[in-house]
Amino acid sequence: MYVILQVLMEMFFQDDEEAMVVEEDTHDRHSASQTYEEVLKDFILEENQFLRELNMIIRVFREPFVRLYPRSAVRM
Repeated sequence: MYVILQVLMEMFFQDDEEAMVVEEDTHDRHSASQTYEEVLKDFILEENQFLRELNMIIRVFREPFVRLYPRSAVRM
């Protein structure tokens, strides 16, 4: 069980260093007034991070479930 947890942690947090750099940069920009373009760029970066994490969750949890229960209501 511990091995599975370790693998999942590595999968979910492999982009942490990149996210930390983006987060630090975002905090620096929030301290001063931002232009529309800066706010939009921040939003797009956060949205891309969200989509990467969502896709990882789908790959890790949904696909194995569908293989185990092919006739279930999880098909979209």
